[in-house]
Amino acid sequence: MVAIKTPTAPSKDADFRNQTHANLPVNSKALPIMPEPPLPPNQQTPSSTATHISTPMDFTALPLFPLHTVLFPGGLLSLQIFEVRYLDLMKRCEKTGEPFGVVSLQSGHEVRRAPRPGETETLAPIGTLATLERIEHPQPGLMLIQARGTQRFTLQSSHLLPHGLWTCAIQLIPDDIPAAVPAELASFSQRLQGTLTAMAGQDDTLPLPAPPDDPRWQDAGWLANRWAECLPLPAAERQRLMSLDNPLWRLELVTEWLERLGQHPGP
Repeated sequence: MVAIKTPTAPSKDADFRNQTHANLPVNSKALPIMPEPPLPPNQQTPSSTATHISTPMDFTALPLFPLHTVLFPGGLLSLQIFEVRYLDLMKRCEKTGEPFGVVSLQSGHEVRRAPRPGETETLAPIGTLATLERIEHPQPGLMLIQARGTQRFTLQSSHLLPHGLWTCAIQLIPDDIPAAVPAELASFSQRLQGTLTAMAGQDDTLPLPAPPDDPRWQDAGWLANRWAECLPLPAAERQRLMSLDNPLWRLELVTEWLERLGQHPGP
């Protein structure tokens, strides 16, 4: 049996400024996890994995939030925000509805500090747009937010502003090609539903990412993303899976990881 990723909640008495942004647990009581919003009936297709940007945007200077994690399209990200550069960014996103970019931080630190000799921040070449779904202000200088991953993008160029915020020019990556879950992996979908249902039974803030009859459970790309984000995979492997253009290949690789970790998708 494979241990599903369950972050530990920070101590209530801890100084949040000494923590990373990404360690707000997904089962935080302050921000109950919300399932991915259902699509309108006329848009429910097996390949629906992301919310497209419907308003014109300037993708030559997209603000970035580098993290030691990987956000998949359709995935939910819970963060605690306390640095001025990101507090300002979240206020702007809350006001305008614009997305920000989440990229994996391959070297460097999430929280800004004086750089050491030879120390640099390295960003992954592919990231995911994120849009705010919930935001709370429990105390001055602290925000708790939930953001939904939408569309992937490739970094074309990046620029570090004086106050520490990264911006970049990006090119959007098309959504996954529609691909049904192969018949031999049909139980793969049922197995994930069972696993997440059991987790939800222990914690009512962890509902299924979509209703059991949602067609996305039968989409190879969406299903692979949901497995990949909850399995205990190395960050580099999670980044590789997210970057793959072929959803069937992504699902097959996730299956290999399940077998390697001892979690077989069959009955």
